[in-house]
Amino acid sequence: MVDDFDRCIRFLEPHATIRKANKISSKAVVTSAELDEELRHGFFVHYDNGQVAEVSWSFIRELPPKK
Repeated sequence: MVDDFDRCIRFLEPHATIRKANKISSKAVVTSAELDEELRHGFFVHYDNGQVAEVSWSFIRELPPKK
């Protein structure tokens, strides 16, 4: 299963895989995403409980906007 996010971005890996790799609580809710300005190799996903996941660009793809 592929998880959806705002602005037509989808993870190629299940979000559970990203949570597990970053030791993120399964109950945490995504609050924002932030680009990695220094290396630009991915981005950070921030959760409502203060946890942060580091995600490589290889985990996502962009889909065309919905009409």
